[in-house]
Amino acid sequence: MNTKARNTAFHATRSRSMSFRMNTHTAALLLLPLLLFCSCATNNKTTVYDFQTAPLFGMIYDYDNTPCANVRMRIDGADGPVSGINGRFIVQSLSRGEHRIVFTKEGYETESLSFQFLNKNQVLYVRMISFEQLLEKAEDAIEYHQWEEGDELLKRAEQIKGNDPLARYLKAVLLKEKGEAEKAVEILLEILRSGFKGPYVYLALGDLYQYQLQDIPEAVRYIEEYLKLEANREVQKRLEELKKEMGDQ
Repeated sequence: MNTKARNTAFHATRSRSMSFRMNTHTAALLLLPLLLFCSCATNNKTTVYDFQTAPLFGMIYDYDNTPCANVRMRIDGADGPVSGINGRFIVQSLSRGEHRIVFTKEGYETESLSFQFLNKNQVLYVRMISFEQLLEKAEDAIEYHQWEEGDELLKRAEQIKGNDPLARYLKAVLLKEKGEAEKAVEILLEILRSGFKGPYVYLALGDLYQYQLQDIPEAVRYIEEYLKLEANREVQKRLEELKKEMGDQ
């Protein structure tokens, strides 16, 4: 073999050898991260479930999916954190196992729950309902003649704000729609005696006396009181017709 041929064979052999070493090295590099990943994944799985104490993260929303800020918490009877402006909270160190948390905020229904804290990555999502949202749901229930549901929602609202005029008014509307006119009148008169003079209370009384109790003088009386507080052409026309009816009798 001449010199040129020997040199060509040498370079070919050297090239194949380098290529083999590079491929072997690359495979080793690829295998190392894979082994590390498997090892970390196994360790993480163990670490996530094997702990004595860890932080608990959570988020509190209302029934409109709006974050609830300034919610106070009691954890297993002890004072806990207060939710931030975005509804988020962190219990800095919570032991593994079962816990009970009570969530309170003014104007909202108190919420409580028991849960098992077994995973360090666990996130607690809580939903609270406000007084106004309870009334909205009660209005919907009344509109669809769901009397029991409406009554239950109003009772829950009363636990938040006892004797609130709007909640009491909706209770009267529910009774009115059920045909229990006298009970509805009693509640509306209680609202007036409490000092609340909302125009819709007078108009509801006018409706009850005119359409269900057939007491025209009382209907005229309360409709007149309504018109002192709120101008309404249709109601004014109705009043004139009722007075004419009284004059014809």
